[in-house]
Amino acid sequence: MLERLRCGVITTEAFRAHLGQWHQETEAGHFGLIPQLDYVRFASGARVGQAYVSLLWQPVNQMKSHEIFEIGGIKVYLSKGTRTALKERCLDMKAGAILVRGGAL
Repeated sequence: MLERLRCGVITTEAFRAHLGQWHQETEAGHFGLIPQLDYVRFASGARVGQAYVSLLWQPVNQMKSHEIFEIGGIKVYLSKGTRTALKERCLDMKAGAILVRGGAL
């Protein structure tokens, strides 16, 4: 089942399950922090065309409420750049890796 966030990012059930498991396994010791999902696609240099998605913990007090989204019941920060790059794209999982699938589904 697909879920569309209010910013246009789409997630699959597999991605939401991965996020939930990652959150449960890493949340200890991260009081006052919130998961941040980052998406980077290289436009130049040796890695041109390559992209990656990462999850890390960031202080919640430095974030604006409109940049926090709920994915599978977990509050996640998405920066403006990440929201723009992932708009109408789908976050999925395959063989333990986060995939970004293009286009509206």
